[in-house]
Amino acid sequence: MAEFKVTVNKQEFDIDLRSNQSALVNGTEYTVDLNRAGINQYSIILNNQVFEINIKKDGLNRFEAQYSNDIFEITVEDEKDLLLKQFTHQSEATHKIINITAPMPGLVLKIEVEVGQQINL
Repeated sequence: MAEFKVTVNKQEFDIDLRSNQSALVNGTEYTVDLNRAGINQYSIILNNQVFEINIKKDGLNRFEAQYSNDIFEITVEDEKDLLLKQFTHQSEATHKIINITAPMPGLVLKIEVEVGQQINL
């Protein structure tokens, strides 16, 4: 069982591959059969309906699919991609600049950090 977040022309889909011929797409189960018909050509049978699609890789997890005269921009993120994205957003949120002000005026005698050094509060 593998989970993916697939974006097709800015519309997101949650896909859970149940088996070789079964997938859950946004909570709805589909019967799927995928066959390679050529270098970039695929024949997809989705709930007994056949689609002939041209798919070209357009980056690390980006694809361009052509069906009939329509072109679709597709991004596929697996569980690892989603986890990495989550940690990246969390680490961005934890790095922030704060100003420290003294409650009363005083004389600074010594600064014990270097410029640009990270400190934990």
